[in-house]
Amino acid sequence: MGPTTEHADRTSLSVDELLERQSDLPVLATIESSGEDRVAVTPVVGGRCACSQTITVSKADIEAVVPTEDVRLCCGKRLIVAEVAFTNETVADIFRQLSQTAAALGQQNRLPYSGLRLLSDRDGLNRNLPGFDNFGDFVDTGGGAGTGGGGINSGTSRAKFCAEQRQSCILNARNLPPEDRQWALEQCEKNYQDCLRSYM
Repeated sequence: MGPTTEHADRTSLSVDELLERQSDLPVLATIESSGEDRVAVTPVVGGRCACSQTITVSKADIEAVVPTEDVRLCCGKRLIVAEVAFTNETVADIFRQLSQTAAALGQQNRLPYSGLRLLSDRDGLNRNLPGFDNFGDFVDTGGGAGTGGGGINSGTSRAKFCAEQRQSCILNARNLPPEDRQWALEQCEKNYQDCLRSYM
């Protein structure tokens, strides 16, 4: 079967060609100094920093960095998200695997409100937020879907959870230094919208 009229002007590829093109795509990450000639590179997956998947590499292992417009509070620091291309193919492959692991973990433990936890951890405020375990993941302490037990799976609880976390985030943001406060408040709003969308 040939391409449909709608797709006739597109170039068709074999599966192997598509896989090769995908393997050459730049990855999203944050970069910070880790010594004179080394940097810590953290994957950004689904708009979130995968701090547990950070690797430290030589600056020479990075071919190019293209900054995006996105700035995140990542692993406790405010960093620019960038597209990163590696010169070292082994490092590139390892980083892709770490990004895939982070994506898989993100699917298992959806964290719609990571910004809240990062803001809380930053100044040690509200460390033991209700509903969060040590990694900042939501813990459904209610009865779950269909039980009326108030778990995150009930429609009312979803909106309430997001609103409560937004309020905690705003309270934490107000305790930050003035130069960080406005940015943090904007992140609270952004995270609130992400939280609501993640349950739709």
